[in-house]
Amino acid sequence: MTESPGTSWFRLNLAALPRGVVVVDASASALPLWLGPIASVLEELAEKLPRESHPEVAFLGDRRTHPLDKILAALAPGSSFDIASQLGRFPVFGPLLWELSHERPRPLLLLANTPLLDGEDWAVPDVTARTLVYRLIGEQRISCEGFREVGPETDLSVLVEHLRNLIRSLRIGHPAALATCWDNEAFSWEACALNWRTDASLELTAAFVLPQNCTPTAEVVRADGVTHNLALEPAETPAEPLPLTLSAAEGNVLNLWRRGTPFWCSHCSRSHPPGQLACHGPETGLGLFPSLRNPAPAYRAKLHATEWSLAPLPRGLLTQADGSVIEVRRHREMLHTFEHDHWIASEREPNHFRALDDGAYLLHPIEASRG
Repeated sequence: MTESPGTSWFRLNLAALPRGVVVVDASASALPLWLGPIASVLEELAEKLPRESHPEVAFLGDRRTHPLDKILAALAPGSSFDIASQLGRFPVFGPLLWELSHERPRPLLLLANTPLLDGEDWAVPDVTARTLVYRLIGEQRISCEGFREVGPETDLSVLVEHLRNLIRSLRIGHPAALATCWDNEAFSWEACALNWRTDASLELTAAFVLPQNCTPTAEVVRADGVTHNLALEPAETPAEPLPLTLSAAEGNVLNLWRRGTPFWCSHCSRSHPPGQLACHGPETGLGLFPSLRNPAPAYRAKLHATEWSLAPLPRGLLTQADGSVIEVRRHREMLHTFEHDHWIASEREPNHFRALDDGAYLLHPIEASRG
């Protein structure tokens, strides 16, 4: 039996995505290149890529990877890691590819000056699509057909962007999860998922209504076409903003609406039915509720003794005591209910001042029209 859903907060941590790998020439004659173009490329990558995206480094012919910082430190005098002792290997990258085949696909950057002995064996789309070969010196091609190859005439920014491997699309969801709040305007809730708007910030902390032990997953598609599924990490519940306390005059309007009585407005000489916050006329505005400086799609209204307060619902989503969620969208109102292992959405007639089971009210503002 599936447990009733509750609200939990999660954060998107893209640093958990697999990093790229720089595979470096390790032939016996490569030492001068390490002190010149190889060092230049590695330093450029360290400078231009955020630290959480720094690639790992592998020696051509070896299957192990090393942190970029460790390799850069090894280029300094007195390092305990001797790069020269790693040289003298055959120019093959099959051992590394075999090792990486047990992990999620990563972008590969090959820094070399000798042809690969096993290049043709690995010239398959799964490898060539995410591999860039950088020829350290000279003009003669060193990789076989199928691989993308550039040379020393190429700006190093090309290498940086290959390893950056920009995110093309991002979708966060789970059949049993419903997002009710999030802190990044670049995301919107559509088709049962949080969808990211391209070319915007990727930082995200969000609240989901979902069963215990259920975790939303981000589907990340990168520039090389590879798709990664990344589980979101639990996050601390942020402090809720304090509800906005209304003035006595504003509260009187809600008292009338609670009884189903419209409010006669002396400002526009018209009645305001429940939910009509603004006057309808040439100059629309929140004449009845000057306390609401930044209108929200919906509010949770609560009466304490004789004082009303409004808690904004910036996404127009309200979780009820029974675990169901009301979604407010302009002229529409949806009720989301959880059944077994998924959410079911049903449209219902909007109620612009709906009584809730806990004694509060859902205020669904009527959109102002200009007359």
